[in-house]
Amino acid sequence: MCPYSAIERGEDRKAVVNAVLCKGCGTCVATCPELAIDIHHYSNEQLYQQAIALIKNGGGA
Repeated sequence: MCPYSAIERGEDRKAVVNAVLCKGCGTCVATCPELAIDIHHYSNEQLYQQAIALIKNGGGA
């Protein structure tokens, strides 16, 4: 599903993301049936914490 061909199979046959080719578009995250992929610096926990910080600080702007 990666438009940049950044996902390859490792020696153990598991998917490996090539960080050099990855552009961080999120297509792999949205289409992964196992929910096993996070974008670097955009894990579910990080996004959750950012949302909580926005709420606590009155929305940002």
